[in-house]
Formats: sequence, structure tokens, C-alpha cells
Amino acid sequence: MNVAEGWNMYSEIQSLKDMHFNVSQISRRLDLSRTTVYKYLNMSPEEMELILESQKKRTKKLDKHRNLIRSWLTQYRI
Repeated sequence: MNVAEGWNMYSEIQSLKDMHFNVSQISRRLDLSRTTVYKYLNMSPEEMELILESQKKRTKKLDKHRNLIRSWLTQYRI
């Protein structure tokens, strides 16, 4: 999840809660598990920012092969 998607999900969950939706309704509406909804409801904006920043800095196993994979995709038009 990128930063924009994370903030959109967080704000959407918070706004649905402000509109008096319960956790089950929010989870069905957004197609999330109830535990995920609880996690976002109990999180402050500052905590959400810290989580998104830590995810942005993580390296992936395939990062070192990114250029090679891109060249394959452009070469074979997949």
C-alpha cells in the first residue's frame, strides 16, 4: 500500500465511523476484515503517519532486480 492509499483508507474508515456506521458495516462496505477496521479506528493520525513512513522505507527482495525485470517486460511486451 502506498502513502496515498493508506491515507485514503484511514480517512474513509474514520469518516464512516463519524457517520455512525458500526465496525461490521464499515468492514463490509470497504471489503476489509473487522480486525483491520479496529486497527485503523484505534490509530491516531500520527501513528498512521509513522506506519506509512516505515513502509515507504522498506526494501523488497526484488528491488535489486527491478531494472532487469523491467527490461524483460519491455522486450517481450508482457
